[in-house]
Amino acid sequence: MAPRGNKEGLLRIAWGERHLPVVAHALFSGWMLSFLFEGQIIYALARLHQISPTFLVFSGIAACFGGLLLGGLLINTKRRAKRLFLHSYPLCIPLSLIFLFPPTVLWNLAMIGGSFLAGISTAAWGFYLKESPRKERFKTVADLLILSNLFMILLNVTAIHVSVRLAVIASALLLAGAFFAALQLPEADDSRSTPAVIEKIPFNLIQLLGFLYVFIFIITINSGLMYQVFGSAFAHLSWLSSWYWALPYIAALLLVRNSFPGKDRGNLLYIGISMIGLSFIGFLYLNRSVPAYLLINTLMLGACGVYDLFWWTTLGEMLDFHANPALILGTGLAANVLGVFTGGVFGQNTDPQGLPSSLLALT
Repeated sequence: MAPRGNKEGLLRIAWGERHLPVVAHALFSGWMLSFLFEGQIIYALARLHQISPTFLVFSGIAACFGGLLLGGLLINTKRRAKRLFLHSYPLCIPLSLIFLFPPTVLWNLAMIGGSFLAGISTAAWGFYLKESPRKERFKTVADLLILSNLFMILLNVTAIHVSVRLAVIASALLLAGAFFAALQLPEADDSRSTPAVIEKIPFNLIQLLGFLYVFIFIITINSGLMYQVFGSAFAHLSWLSSWYWALPYIAALLLVRNSFPGKDRGNLLYIGISMIGLSFIGFLYLNRSVPAYLLINTLMLGACGVYDLFWWTTLGEMLDFHANPALILGTGLAANVLGVFTGGVFGQNTDPQGLPSSLLALT
């Protein structure tokens, strides 16, 4: 650890002010995506102990929603955001290691507590996203989502093909890495977020955010359906889905990041909607073979990459118009999580063979 008087720690020198917050939160998000948020580690643990993962999965999503929603109310300065990281990241390590032991009520408490902390921490990261120059936030968000999903893939493959207990330990190591990176984060509030900018907003921020939140919620209902319905239908292809699942998502992020910087990306939304529709039509009419999975998953996850990047970036560009960026990012991503939860509930109560879920998704 660099001395306190040294304004730039070792990691800040190596990665720079923009990259260090990305690496810290990507390590944390990799743990969250593989463990808490419909994570394959939880599903693998459930299979190992022959229990239903339903309560764990949905209670985790609900707790994450609560953390995101309350994050902006509990965290209102960058100093508090960093202190939250330095307390929550190490606390999540023992919460993860609880899953090395047989299932008890402690599993439920660990899932709910870890997910709540994950939600608050993700909202609080808005302070560091705001520090990124506005023109760079598009690439900052893309880099965060790409790195997070790469870490998730590594943990998923470990859980399914090597050892789920090893995956649990590896996820704890990601948290340790996130804590080490967070130690180097700056905590002084940056003067670039000036009240003068906030006072001269030329539009109704609440109205625009309301439209955005409804849009996010509706689109992510399809994501919740995807987790529940696609996962059940293609469960026999775990050898393929364990590593290919998120690759189209990452590929879409890379393509959009490198091909559309600084350009109007609105037309991508129409392409994304078309891809989602074609994915569910394919799910409705195709069999459950490897080629069908590759086509359906590529369309769906590619569209998810486009949309996640769109609303993360849109929320990032709105951070300048509010004194508390954690409130903007947290509530926006809460709409995302609420859509996934709603779609997951629908998916749990519809025929996994395709017709009801596909018709709902197309609607």
